[in-house]
Amino acid sequence: MGAHPDIFAHPPHHLGRDLIMNIHRTLGDSGGDEVLPILRAHARGKVENFLGGGAVARFDAWFADRSTLPPVETARFIWMELPDGIEGKRVFIKENNIHRMLPFLITAFPDAKFVFQVRDPRDFLVSALKRRKGPLGNKFGSVREAVNVWREDNLAGLNALALLGPEKVHLVRYEDLIRDPDTILRGICQFEPSRVYRRVKLSKDEPYGEEKVTPEVHG
Repeated sequence: MGAHPDIFAHPPHHLGRDLIMNIHRTLGDSGGDEVLPILRAHARGKVENFLGGGAVARFDAWFADRSTLPPVETARFIWMELPDGIEGKRVFIKENNIHRMLPFLITAFPDAKFVFQVRDPRDFLVSALKRRKGPLGNKFGSVREAVNVWREDNLAGLNALALLGPEKVHLVRYEDLIRDPDTILRGICQFEPSRVYRRVKLSKDEPYGEEKVTPEVHG
């Protein structure tokens, strides 16, 4: 998606998880004087590593005179203004734990739409067990914790769909994406009908379709 001429896809810097979700630690009596420099240094390292170029200079200038981080203003800067080449494009963000920020994101980006991917729990657990870190069996620390993570993530996606409706939330099954990527990717593109191409680019050698269409979207 990042190669599509109308879309800017953020690289996996996870500034939503690492910065935005921790802004509350800089407020009030929660030790903000100590936390803010740590968050800023961590975020700057991610910007330098993943975005580079003019993004680092813009990051330094934006943070230079700020003793606090207004959450909405910070999120809009990080995701909509910071990177090179983002102007005039539809922004696509893949972020961990995004459901925990959903009320805030709706406030900061009222026109945003959300794609939630769900996965068979058995397949998810096998994947977690293969990614062993440390002595407790998998990347989440235990089988019980892995199952809890799966449950929380999937319930959050289903709740978002129920509350916000199919106009704002698009649900994708991981197994369907693997089995029939062309159909699933077309469905994601139809979810944002103002920027749809007749063809979906599935490999680096396949050209984009040039004819834009406005598809019929079914709820």
